[in-house]
Amino acid sequence: MQMLAVSILLITFFTLIDVSPQSTGREDTLINHTLNPIVVTAKRITTDIANSDTRIEVLDSSFIRNSNGTRLGDILKNSSSVFVRSYGHSLSLQTASTNGLGSSNTLFLYDGIRMNSFQNSGLDLALIPKNQIGSIEIIGNGASALYGSEAIGGVINILPASLTTGSNFDFTAGVSFGSFSTKNYSLAVGKRISSFTSRVFYTTTSSKGNYRYYFDNAGESTEKERENSGYNGYDVGLHLSFEPTTDLSVKLISSFTRQYKEIAGLETGTPPSISNQTDKNWNNILSLKKRISSIVKLNSFLNFQNNYSNYYLRPLPLSVYHNLVYSSGTNAELNFYRIKMLFAYDLTYASLRSNELDGFAKRFQYALSVHSEILPFNFIKIFPSLRYEHFSDSDDKVFTGGLGANVKPFADIPLHIKGNAASNFRAPSFNDLYWKNSGNRELKPEKTVNYEAGIIGFFNLFFNGSVEFSFKEINAKDKIVWTPNRNRLWSPKNIGSSVSKVYSVNLSLDKHFSSSFSLSLAGGYTLTESIKTSSDFLNDPTLNKQLIYVPLNSANGRINIKIGELGFNLFYTMLGKRYSDQENSKYLEQYRLISGNLTYRFLLPYGSISVRMEADNLFNESYQVMPGYPMPLKNYTLTLTFNY
Repeated sequence: MQMLAVSILLITFFTLIDVSPQSTGREDTLINHTLNPIVVTAKRITTDIANSDTRIEVLDSSFIRNSNGTRLGDILKNSSSVFVRSYGHSLSLQTASTNGLGSSNTLFLYDGIRMNSFQNSGLDLALIPKNQIGSIEIIGNGASALYGSEAIGGVINILPASLTTGSNFDFTAGVSFGSFSTKNYSLAVGKRISSFTSRVFYTTTSSKGNYRYYFDNAGESTEKERENSGYNGYDVGLHLSFEPTTDLSVKLISSFTRQYKEIAGLETGTPPSISNQTDKNWNNILSLKKRISSIVKLNSFLNFQNNYSNYYLRPLPLSVYHNLVYSSGTNAELNFYRIKMLFAYDLTYASLRSNELDGFAKRFQYALSVHSEILPFNFIKIFPSLRYEHFSDSDDKVFTGGLGANVKPFADIPLHIKGNAASNFRAPSFNDLYWKNSGNRELKPEKTVNYEAGIIGFFNLFFNGSVEFSFKEINAKDKIVWTPNRNRLWSPKNIGSSVSKVYSVNLSLDKHFSSSFSLSLAGGYTLTESIKTSSDFLNDPTLNKQLIYVPLNSANGRINIKIGELGFNLFYTMLGKRYSDQENSKYLEQYRLISGNLTYRFLLPYGSISVRMEADNLFNESYQVMPGYPMPLKNYTLTLTFNY
């Protein structure tokens, strides 16, 4: 079935590609219906998806608005580049991984600022609300030469929601009611006065989390209700910007999130454990962009993060974690003739106090890097990059580099061939180094060598569209693996290695029939081989086996239809078999999900009111993303939104 889908996409591409002169890129089909380039910033030097040396997926404001749910994980699960590991409903813990690697090997940025925790190298997707996200840029391969640690499998850059609409004032208020006694209230107010723009966000959400699911007990399926899965929390955000000229921009972003989660344990047929977690995250970003001359631009930032969490598993003592991060950076971009160069300096101090660690964990790190985009000929771009980074707590000095190219072999055909090779790494987390009675201060960074090759083409024959094929190979060594010692305590060691091979194909089609009727379709298929290539001991049965929880294949698709003030969005997700033990003898079954929403907007003399009905898991699929954590059956959400 999967080979048939790939064949259809191949035939579609070579049948529909238009060889007449075209632009070399394409603006998002849900905003503009032309083939203008989509400019992205995640590569640090601005480029577009056609002319990049790697695959970049852009989830624009329409994609985000059309997606179900209220948190970052709800959006990313419809992406063709990301595997979201979910442990319950969307307000529960959610992590993301790319290219067959763990969640600690994908770097998250918010407006270019690192979000991964120094505590465990990961990010809980449920901590970022949807209404503070404007768009998302996903680099589909390693980028440590650009961003440093964690950027092994890919980089996900979250751009803030727009500070204002086309008018000088905007106001949005929404209320949602849904399954599991879920309630959500949101408010956003924006105002522009001359060169000054401000916007305030507020969201509050609560849920009992008591969703229905099926439990398989010795072949007998029983419908049950999930216990100890409640949630309540709120988000507050402030965005300020000052742009007196086109050459100067000052921006302040401040956001605070508080969440209380009940955490349901593994489903074993007995009542789940009683545990809960409280998170309080405060993030502040101050940035300055200044054009010095026609060829020189400066960009500087200051960032402060104050993150507190506690975890309580009865009857064990309360676990408390207090993370502080101070960072700053400056980069200078030079643009002259056929060369763009970016020189960057980054400085970070991070600390963690916890009763679960041996001592006080702290890290001082600095990095120097240079990135270039060179156009030696009109048909080729070359992307060299180099980065040096130093970590104080392990005294590691890491050099990473990359070299990529983008070739446009035909002047009159919008077709690009791209490829790159790069070294990448992940520094040990504070948990790896300092965990009480188990941390290993001798750990080295995990390292990989990544290779990528791909082709992207654009066409305009009845449908505007694009098709992209990509292959990636990631060779990892010195992987940090937690293993049991003689004293039965688990401790991390640099003993693992693996090879990931990822094949993907993605197709996008769009048609704007009239000012009131448009249709957009998109889909992708990915095959992932992520193999353990190291032995932990003689005759290790896990050698050459697929890494646990990595789906062998996955597919997604979506249909977006707009008829006047009526909008209809349908989403399809297929996740293949995932092994749940290292010997590949146990696995989770493949599943398919259909979700969607229907929206109608009523125009008023001043503003509009939208009514939206969302439905997830329409066909009541019984499934698990991670073993022991059953997912909800069919559920609904009704939302009313007022826009001015």
